[in-house]
Amino acid sequence: MSHLPDFKTERLRVTPWSGTDLNRLDRKALTSILTPNVLKHLPAPLQFDAATQTIDDWIVARLAESDLLAIRTSDPSALIGFLILARFQEPPQPPQIHLGYLLSENAWGKGYATELVAGLVAWYRAQHLPAHLWGGVETTNPASAKVLQKAGFQREEGEATEGTEMYKLVI
Repeated sequence: MSHLPDFKTERLRVTPWSGTDLNRLDRKALTSILTPNVLKHLPAPLQFDAATQTIDDWIVARLAESDLLAIRTSDPSALIGFLILARFQEPPQPPQIHLGYLLSENAWGKGYATELVAGLVAWYRAQHLPAHLWGGVETTNPASAKVLQKAGFQREEGEATEGTEMYKLVI
């Protein structure tokens, strides 16, 4: 994207991940984010296998296919996850952007996902950037569907596939 989200919410700070971050990774935080439980509802390309790849490899792969944003708590500034924004093929206007997020298990159940998605939507609206935001959710993950619905996303019946529901928000 030409204009990357960079925003704060009440408890979170979301900033674009840059190549320089690879040199100062909080590796302990990253290993708590890229766990099987965190990744289990995500598509195969987003999986991490420590036996065949490094954390750096995983990040480089994400940066090659999408915009990767770090999710940190406001106080203290601990890395708790990632926001992934991938554009569908151009040139549809407004842009079609698929969002995904990963939060470390110790960040679950605290409302961070709801705050994150609401913050992203608020950022797009404040920038007056039209976009169609999309989120895919496994049917076995109703909590993520609820997060999207709270932010105003609507289920797109015609876009669902077996085991996955699609949600869309027009900004």
